[in-house]
Amino acid sequence: MKIPSLRYLIRKTKNTIVRFPFTILIAIVGTIAAFYVIDFNYSEYTDYTNWYHLIMTCTIGLPMFIAITFFSERLEITSFFKLIIRVLGFIFLLLYFLTLPDLIIEKHFVRIVLYFIGFHLLVSFSPFIGFRQHNAFWQFNKGLFLRFLLTLLYAGVLYTGISLAILAIDQLFNADIRPEWYLRLWIIIIGVFSVCFFLTGIPKYFHKLESYNVYPKGIKIFTQYILIPLVAIYAIILYVYFSKVIITQEWPVGWVVYLVLGYSLLGIFSFLLLYPIYNEAQNKGVKLFTKIFSYSLFPLLVMFFIAIVKRVSEYGFTEKRLFVILLGIWLIFINFYLIYNKFTKIKMVPISLAVIAFLSVSGTWNVFKISKWNQKQRLETLLLKNNLLKDGKVVKTSQQISITDDVEICSIITYLADMHGHTSLQSFFTPNLDTVFKTDSARYYSSYEGIYKLTDYMGIEYNLYTPYRENGEIQYSFSCQYETTNMPLKVSEYDYFVNYRSYFYNYDNKQTDTVINTNYTLADSSKMNIAFLPQKGKLQILLNDTTISFDVFSFMNQLINTQKNAKNGYLQVNKKDMILNYEGRKAFYKVMFIYLSGNKNNNSFSIINEIQADILIAVEK
Repeated sequence: MKIPSLRYLIRKTKNTIVRFPFTILIAIVGTIAAFYVIDFNYSEYTDYTNWYHLIMTCTIGLPMFIAITFFSERLEITSFFKLIIRVLGFIFLLLYFLTLPDLIIEKHFVRIVLYFIGFHLLVSFSPFIGFRQHNAFWQFNKGLFLRFLLTLLYAGVLYTGISLAILAIDQLFNADIRPEWYLRLWIIIIGVFSVCFFLTGIPKYFHKLESYNVYPKGIKIFTQYILIPLVAIYAIILYVYFSKVIITQEWPVGWVVYLVLGYSLLGIFSFLLLYPIYNEAQNKGVKLFTKIFSYSLFPLLVMFFIAIVKRVSEYGFTEKRLFVILLGIWLIFINFYLIYNKFTKIKMVPISLAVIAFLSVSGTWNVFKISKWNQKQRLETLLLKNNLLKDGKVVKTSQQISITDDVEICSIITYLADMHGHTSLQSFFTPNLDTVFKTDSARYYSSYEGIYKLTDYMGIEYNLYTPYRENGEIQYSFSCQYETTNMPLKVSEYDYFVNYRSYFYNYDNKQTDTVINTNYTLADSSKMNIAFLPQKGKLQILLNDTTISFDVFSFMNQLINTQKNAKNGYLQVNKKDMILNYEGRKAFYKVMFIYLSGNKNNNSFSIINEIQADILIAVEK
């Protein structure tokens, strides 16, 4: 194999820049913006919003201009019209950049992901819009896929090699190279090198690919001996579960939705990889697999929609559920389409997916508006049910609302604030929510503090969890608040320190008087034993022939009585409230609980499942 000369590499790079000028420009601009973001001083207020907007815009501009280049090249239009199309693309990106709000919330990230996917799908078929060249379409996308894998390999090797070189300089010459340089290196390799390397290997004369009939043997082996067996395994699991649903007449669990999606997409991907040999006489197994897979999909899609409809009926629409529904509808459509066209017109697969990606997040029909409207309707119903709404505005309640309604209200408020911003809740509240959710700077948007204020205003507890029940008992857990966990502790006045952990889960309910003993040999060779009695709620410490017993059940009941949000079963407790002290005749004991969990019936605890604590002991001299 001849090693390419430097002149050849320069010529190829120049041709790539001339062919994809806007794409290369956007890659460089996005890389510079990412460099600038790395150097921000986050301890001080810095308005970096526009730089993040620039990165988001470049993210979708990169695949968009690749698609524009392919489309204009295939039409063989003049340079002037190519420039016009590129300018229109630039105007679209400029409008997108200018319409991005200062406060970026979840829906903006979801939208950019869908645009990113949509434009990448557009790249796959843009050279073949208006052309019925199915083999050329497959060969072109095969080339893109293999070039992408090769780009990842080159980028990975290049980054690893240069990183090790930087590390060697740092270690051998005490260069004190900051970790940010490794991130900068990765960004420039992904943002500039990978883009240029990928684009350099893309063919220009698309029409010639129709007569190109080379089919890589590696793809056939990979699909037939890895992907198809995986599809078969998924099919067996799903049909066994489908049979169980029919026999037991139980609703399918929500998780089956993702398994059906995985099975469907994996099967379609396998068929696309095998497309060139589908009609070959010696590959009858490929045709048999395709037909079995396609027809097997319909019963599973029935189960798919039953599961998602049940979920929607319980919790309403969200963007995630609407995307799942759209994918289900797309699977029905594309399956019928491929069967009707005898599995020959595969270009419709990316075209239809791109249409869904763009339309689902654009226009008056987008998933964000549907989800927000539906969840606000659910919130209004719950507020009216619990007398929390008067004349369309939230009023404070003095009555105790059910744990289920409390969780539902808090979940909807949290969803709306995170996904759609606090302005989506303004219609329910009299106070200006801009002041309630005000942050120190525009850098971050943390809705939780504002949501806590709203729930206090409503007179309810902020609660996102319905307590877990086991055998009719509520499982409680107590853990130190994160901000108080790492508080410094003076240990010089203590003689011994033990980090203690013990677990007990009595699944069969047969053990009744369990004692879990842990023996320690201390620094001065003294012996200590800690006995954990989970059914009796006791923690006993034996040291120097003296046994001290702590009543953990009583301590947990005390926490429930003194802590807010006790009814939800999950309590975040200040570290100072998680301490038990005992002063004996010969020693002082301090047990600082880090985590406790146990089951409680109506009156008292019946078992402790888990205990984590730091134990400090000061022995009288």
